Amino acid sequence: MNQSTTDAAASHPRRRARRAILAGLAALAAPLAAAATFAAWFNLRPPPEGLEVSLGAGATYSRTVSVEPLAVVHEVRVELGTPGLEFLVTPSDRSGGRALRAATTSAFARRYDLDVAINGDFFDPWHSNGPLDYYPHEGDPVDVQGLAISNGLRYGEPGQDSRALFVSCAGAVGFEAPEETCQAISGWPLLTGGLINTRDHDARHPRSALCLDAARRWLGIFVVDGRQARYSQGMTLAELGRHLAARGCWDAINLDGGGSSVLVLRMDGEIKAVSSPIHTRLPGRERPVANHLGLRLPRGQTRAGEGLESEAISDTFPAQTRSGASR
Repeated sequence: MNQSTTDAAASHPRRRARRAILAGLAALAAPLAAAATFAAWFNLRPPPEGLEVSLGAGATYSRTVSVEPLAVVHEVRVELGTPGLEFLVTPSDRSGGRALRAATTSAFARRYDLDVAINGDFFDPWHSNGPLDYYPHEGDPVDVQGLAISNGLRYGEPGQDSRALFVSCAGAVGFEAPEETCQAISGWPLLTGGLINTRDHDARHPRSALCLDAARRWLGIFVVDGRQARYSQGMTLAELGRHLAARGCWDAINLDGGGSSVLVLRMDGEIKAVSSPIHTRLPGRERPVANHLGLRLPRGQTRAGEGLESEAISDTFPAQTRSGASR
């Protein structure tokens, strides 16, 4: 074999190696471009416009944008005297050795055919280290931290600093335990008699909360988007308390927040998240959580109304605070 033949033979493996490298780079180009596009969208997208939508049957949904802090706030207001209004807290499922199996709030709403749903109690076990390294996944066993009752069956115990929202078997809603409780869900006290009484710290996070007005005529369901750069930074608990007080809340609890926070509605016949959840740093990704609170509006009256522009709001109320956290 002459030298030219030997060189040609040796060049074949090198060409194959170069082709393999180029093919690998080409395969990486699309996901890298997608990641760059996602990063640009994540960091640069502006907050949405405010709106107000009638859900029918005594329920309205509004989205407002506060200026300081920059926060997108979602609110559902439900008239408690509405005939046929039904509440549901996630039923217990002990098949995994704990009180519940984790599910996203959207999955909960679809499973039970609900019109409104929000994430619920704080829970364990839990961790979030990255897009693949987190717990719980859908269906993983978990326990709640606080009192939880579903259809009269109790599966969580009151915590030292927790407070529960109760729904009696007669349909009354309040923060005082009735003689017969059908549903209950817990959180930290946020407003008590109109005064802000919170666990707080300086960091802003996504938030979820429930409140009642002083006359107990309506229930407020709130979710604050957060951890999303120029879109919505979130709120501290003191800022959330001031916002709720400005919206007419008298008593309120703070539910699990951070990556757990999400509001799900039936809009135009489709059950979907109307807030912008952020789980494992991915906007739009829902976290599987332990339990949820859902509402079913009287059938035949659920509808999505016309979107109306809302004014931005700002927080100006004084606060009384104590330390706490979000996750």
